[in-house]
Amino acid sequence: MMKKIHFILFGISLLFYKSANGAVTLNPRMGFAPPDTSKIFSDITDTIGLKKILNDSSLLISIVGVPDTSANSNQFPFPGRASLNDLQQDFFHKFILHRKSEAFKIIYQLRSLTYINLSHLDLKMLPPGLDNLQNLTFLKICYTNLTQIPVEVSSLKKLKELAMYTNNIKQIPDDFEWPDSLSLLELSENDLKNIPKSLSKLTALTYISFRQNPNLSDSNCYKILSKIPSLESIDLNFTAIGMLDSEIGNLKQLTHLLIGGTKIKALPKEIAQLDKLQNLNLESLDSLDYNSLRYIGELKHLTMLTLDNCNLDSIPSCFRNLEELKTLTLFGNSLRSVPSCICHMPKLKMLVLTSNYITSLPDCLANLSNLKILSLTDNKIDKNSLDALRSQLPNCRIVFEEAK
Repeated sequence: MMKKIHFILFGISLLFYKSANGAVTLNPRMGFAPPDTSKIFSDITDTIGLKKILNDSSLLISIVGVPDTSANSNQFPFPGRASLNDLQQDFFHKFILHRKSEAFKIIYQLRSLTYINLSHLDLKMLPPGLDNLQNLTFLKICYTNLTQIPVEVSSLKKLKELAMYTNNIKQIPDDFEWPDSLSLLELSENDLKNIPKSLSKLTALTYISFRQNPNLSDSNCYKILSKIPSLESIDLNFTAIGMLDSEIGNLKQLTHLLIGGTKIKALPKEIAQLDKLQNLNLESLDSLDYNSLRYIGELKHLTMLTLDNCNLDSIPSCFRNLEELKTLTLFGNSLRSVPSCICHMPKLKMLVLTSNYITSLPDCLANLSNLKILSLTDNKIDKNSLDALRSQLPNCRIVFEEAK
């Protein structure tokens, strides 16, 4: 019996380790499952000593991955955090893949768990018991076959971040009860058609994404979102939303508004009331009313503006007022010259004019002393103009490949 207990505890010691701050954590270095994995885990729940550890609320037991150094590591919604995307390489995750029933019984005993990633599992529904994890603050269930948000989410009173992108969620009931503590909701790449009205009660919510829900065309979208004054970031890129309502002006804390690839035809004048807006994405709005673009000129704190594939042959002269702008992308439009107002953007660092019909470069581009990247590929600009600009902007990387 003593040998058996020593064997189990040795296996546990490989799986868990105590970090510098005293937290008991799954060992991220465990990249493979040893041959006796199933035996260890089948005995875990029978080990009284381990049960005591798992139920000790003074311990922080969390599932963590390793820092993500891939190209997408800075992608929303988790900038600046060690990525959890590599959890599937973890010893524990491999066990979940092969022994789901036993694994979830063990997971639901980890009552001090604060972070959990259950992505890349073939799940149509989550086994009951999630509501045992009352200390959970971060829940990620992505790239599965889930068709609904687990009802138990409602009872997770400390949950701050919920990510369930790339699933098959088609509907969320209007009366779904969200945790009041929720600050981030990521539901990109599902098949939602409507936004639940109950979202308007989330007074702590700062980030929400429905990106690439191609059938999302809810006419009440902004009426619901405008009732969440704490919102700082909205991502509706590549949905079927057809109108940007005047209620958008109520979101005074908004810094990121991404509505590219939608069916929006015009910008309301109330968009100019978004005093804190820094990032505006309007890509692929090829039927956008040109006159409504003038409201953008009033967004004095804008640092990034995306107008790719918008069928533009010019941009409003009032854009010269965007003195804080650092990135401007006008890829795939019908510009025949570089708009002169661009020369009045002193902080501009990146300018993308790829795939237009530009044949010459204005002398005033040389005034953009902070410019680091200028993309002119797929235009018809003569070599002499390019050479002259390169000599005037020696610290700028000018990218050019002639149009074929």
